[in-house]
Amino acid sequence: MEVGVPQTLVSLSQPLDSTNGRVLASAIQSVSGSRKRKRSEIATSVDGEGISIHTIQEPRLIASYAVPPQAHFTAAPCSVFHKSKRQRPAQRFTYATTKASQDASTTQLHLFREQVPQNEDQVPFEAVQDLSFDSQVLSIDVLPAISPSDSFTTDHDVVVIHEDGSMDCRSADLAKERWKNSLRQLDRTSGGGSTRVEFASLTEAKSARKGLLKVRQDALAPLNTQEDGQRDNLEGIQVLCLITRQDGADDADRKLHVLSVRQRSTVSITDQRPPIQHLVTLSLPSSGVVVPSKIQLASQYLLHPASGILYHLQSGSITTYDLTGILPRISSIIPAQEAPFESIVRLSPHEILAASSRSWSVYDTKWGAIQNLQTDLSGLSQSRKRKSAEAAPVSTCARLISYVADIGTLVALHNNELISATVEYGQQGKTRKSGLLLNALGRGVQSAPPSEGHDSLVPLKRPLKTLMLATQRKRLWLDTIEKLDQLAADHDIRSFEETLAAYLKISYRKPRNDKSSKEATKPAAAESKSGANPEGKPQVNGVKSDLMNGSAGDDAMVLVEEEEHIASNTGEDSLLQEWKLIPESTVFDVRKQEQVLYALSKIFALRSQHDDSVLEDEENEVQASSIYVRFLPPNVFKWLLFTGNLTSNLVMRALNLPMSPDNETNVSNGLISALIDCDPSMRVLYTTLHYASFTIEETVKAIKILVQSLDNIDVPDAPEQQLLLEAAQANGTHKDSEGTLDEEQIESVTDLALSDLDVAFETLQDGMVVRGHSLRQALVKLHAFPGPRISQALRKELTQHEIIFLVQILRIELADGGWTSRYIDLGPQFVNSGGIADGGAPSNKAIIIISSLLGYALDAIGVGGWLTASSQNPEDSADEMIFSLRAEISAALEGIHEAGFLSAILGDFRMYAEQKRRSLGPVKGENEWKKKIGQPIKVDVGDDDVGAAMLPLGHKAEAPIKPFRLGTGGQRVIKSKRTMDLERSKKLGKYTYEEIRI
Repeated sequence: MEVGVPQTLVSLSQPLDSTNGRVLASAIQSVSGSRKRKRSEIATSVDGEGISIHTIQEPRLIASYAVPPQAHFTAAPCSVFHKSKRQRPAQRFTYATTKASQDASTTQLHLFREQVPQNEDQVPFEAVQDLSFDSQVLSIDVLPAISPSDSFTTDHDVVVIHEDGSMDCRSADLAKERWKNSLRQLDRTSGGGSTRVEFASLTEAKSARKGLLKVRQDALAPLNTQEDGQRDNLEGIQVLCLITRQDGADDADRKLHVLSVRQRSTVSITDQRPPIQHLVTLSLPSSGVVVPSKIQLASQYLLHPASGILYHLQSGSITTYDLTGILPRISSIIPAQEAPFESIVRLSPHEILAASSRSWSVYDTKWGAIQNLQTDLSGLSQSRKRKSAEAAPVSTCARLISYVADIGTLVALHNNELISATVEYGQQGKTRKSGLLLNALGRGVQSAPPSEGHDSLVPLKRPLKTLMLATQRKRLWLDTIEKLDQLAADHDIRSFEETLAAYLKISYRKPRNDKSSKEATKPAAAESKSGANPEGKPQVNGVKSDLMNGSAGDDAMVLVEEEEHIASNTGEDSLLQEWKLIPESTVFDVRKQEQVLYALSKIFALRSQHDDSVLEDEENEVQASSIYVRFLPPNVFKWLLFTGNLTSNLVMRALNLPMSPDNETNVSNGLISALIDCDPSMRVLYTTLHYASFTIEETVKAIKILVQSLDNIDVPDAPEQQLLLEAAQANGTHKDSEGTLDEEQIESVTDLALSDLDVAFETLQDGMVVRGHSLRQALVKLHAFPGPRISQALRKELTQHEIIFLVQILRIELADGGWTSRYIDLGPQFVNSGGIADGGAPSNKAIIIISSLLGYALDAIGVGGWLTASSQNPEDSADEMIFSLRAEISAALEGIHEAGFLSAILGDFRMYAEQKRRSLGPVKGENEWKKKIGQPIKVDVGDDDVGAAMLPLGHKAEAPIKPFRLGTGGQRVIKSKRTMDLERSKKLGKYTYEEIRI
């Protein structure tokens, strides 16, 4: 999941009363029958101005209604859209409550009705009615009327709920008063006149039965039966949920009142049942968490009756209540992180988005995990800057209004502007499951502190004997840590690995002969490369190339040389003894997490704050360049790779970094950079790519570094360094009084030059082979991710020049792999003495990877990238590349069609050859050895044997004679030689002769 940067959707006018004026907003719903659905439209009200309705997908004003200049809106407007089941225009009803002034006692209910689409000469219908109660209005909602399925009606009732618990229901045109009631009359336990309603929600009873009233059959019993005893299945019944609190009471005195509201029927006039009645009252437990804040933050509720989940935002923290049981219980508490939360909105049954003055966060309330964090709120700050100096910002945090899941857009209100942000999920077009534990691993947030009233004594969850054994293991591990710390400080790698292997109970392999292993590996690799295009000419279609189709011998050579290279980098005179990593020791084991984290904390470290590079910023976010490798035991490093514990999340835990998406991104980039800085030859990177499971960001980061190492275009940064050097010399920093460099500076410059020379020499020796194999591993791993994510990651991490350079590499692999050549283009330089190409059989996987990544890279560049690429770098001109790509893709496609044509022609021969091979039995002797190494098997066939060169009728080979038969009970009985000869003679035809007379 990813939350986009908030952007301004619509700028609203300011209230006429700059001191007490307010701007309110609500989502618009569509009514079809008795069901309500959320639309991609927002209704806003501005005091002294009027009501405006805007669309979200295409931001524009579609309707506006004016009110008197002295009018103050007491609640957010309620707008519903009635769909038409026949060829009749739809209608929009908009309701709002106003007062003539802040101190006025009379509240008026306004109605604005119009047809959609509206005619030019049509004027919206307006109606105003005084309400029966004088208390403050809390919310406005509509109650659809029950009508036959084949009839068209826009009839409904509007319900106004007041803060003192009073309810007023009127007809759609405000002409009739349906009913009025109060919570004090319905529920005698509500508390009388001191009760204040904080939240109201109206939903269908059928939805509430799935979660909110799932186990409360006693509350649904009065609603399930009619007078004749038949069940009406809760049809036409709405559930009104009210959360109340006593004035002056603490948080423990909040109650949830569940009321049933019967929808008015348009066909029945004899129903004498009460329109509203009390069902059940539940007491909400207190969270006991108080977050100190200088600003008194308002309380906010979100209720989802179908799942029985209630979210309560209070004092900057979020409390989740589970209402599916007999009594409500607190399932999770998310305290304020950097800044207190001020607004929340529901995304899914278990995911909410919380907004603060510093960030927008997505939380999984089921597991208490953070899913995404958006700290770029520049759109909000810019909106405040556009305001005039007289109108100071009312709030520094946006008030979340609604989330439209159909278009993945979130709408919020910030001062006098509507703000929108996109919410994107990783897999588009697929059913996404929320609340999974897999998505919450490594993303836990800090839990809320316990309240003072809770008992601190917790019963033991395990027997005392088990705890004593765990204490003994803990003591042994602490003693081992002391030894390992001393060995790591002394840089004694051999003793460090022996101590850790003894604790992990890992044995060692038998020492091998280094010279024999090298001599055995290098000839095999040389033999595999003997025919791999020595002159650099393109190969035939399907022949393996060095990058995407490297042989297993090359991989083994690189891996063996990499292990020796790591051991040589550790400072040991000879190769270290290798650990015997059996399959049981390479399986992920939760019991060894402490040892894994300790090993990672010794291998990786954060640079000191006294270094030139900054370690952390003000918000405790680590930078990518602050991670480096300080200690590299080769066996421990391979053990972490084989067990799958070399991940960015575990590195963050080992370095005690706070869990946040920014830190996760920086550590992922820093992990790859640390491996490159540790070994510029990139052998360690190759082994890591071969065994570790990297994320798409880490894989693209590795590709970026490999592309930069293969690119020979120099960035013109030398003049800047020269200017800095001259400025430093002018200030006397690099020169002494006599104008000469210090000895320490000369030594440092000399050491730097020698290190660069060593890296250049090693790169010229075999560095290009290692880089090629590393890039092949990275590209293969990148191809395993979804296509849209690959394009997004390439566009985000790589520059346009680097993406174009990657496209050039893929073009070279397409040509060197032989996919742009024809099968008939075989030449003598590609054919051995036997007439078989040395490249081997075609690899279908290679062409799939090359073509897919080539398409994703082109999508990452985009149309704008092609237009600006040539202006930034002349070598990245798009004209010649696009023309060449078109020709190469056409040639490759022609080769694929030829391969399919040849496969169809030779299909019968292949089928007969396979049957013939089975009839001949297993291959023995020299032929079996040649088959294993991939060399052709010679079959002696006479030139004059014309029948042997023709396929038999039916393309079927003779079935072989089985050397056994099934006896009694299904046992195999070996046949005798006589029986075998008898069966073989029966297969021959009868001996006949014909006498020919002339």
